Amino acid sequence: MAESIYRWMQNIACYFIFLSAVMHFLPDNSYKKYIQYYMGLLLMLLLLSPLFQILNQLRLFDSADETAPREIPQLVVGQKNCHIADVIDHLQCGKK
Repeated sequence: MAESIYRWMQNIACYFIFLSAVMHFLPDNSYKKYIQYYMGLLLMLLLLSPLFQILNQLRLFDSADETAPREIPQLVVGQKNCHIADVIDHLQCGKK
């Protein structure tokens, strides 16, 4: 945990060093607003990267849960327990 926070802080520090170098070496100030816009987008992605990692881990956890066997849900129709598939067949065919 501490290592990932440290790596995240290193990425932010590298970002600001890169930003200052790019802004310093711009030949013209006419591109400054475009560079600031895209660097701002990059900063937002960088700041949200821990959240993306957490969501990715949760998604992987959910997909592992989907591989577990599930029971077929049952409905109570009248006084009789029926599988959902039986009820759908009855509604489609009008038989059973």
